[in-house]
Amino acid sequence: MITHVPLDRALDDEAMNRMAADGRIAVPTLSMMEAMSERMDGTRSGYGQARAGVAALHRAGVPILAGTDADSTLAFVPTARACTTNWNCSSTQY
Repeated sequence: MITHVPLDRALDDEAMNRMAADGRIAVPTLSMMEAMSERMDGTRSGYGQARAGVAALHRAGVPILAGTDADSTLAFVPTARACTTNWNCSSTQY
């Protein structure tokens, strides 16, 4: 299982193809990536890259699972948003 997606760069095609071939799954934790992007620069500029990474994983045949590692101890992540699976699922459309 691979968690998170990069905020600062595109995913490498070779790595995504290897993930698909090896039967790995991805849990991109988009709510966490959005909160981290906003916290890092105040504009969420990296979040678009994270969403694009999830779409690229999907196109490469990597199974995507919804999940989060955010909890109330992470002061910069709005817990109500981060802990809802619906938010993670609905925030990216392929």
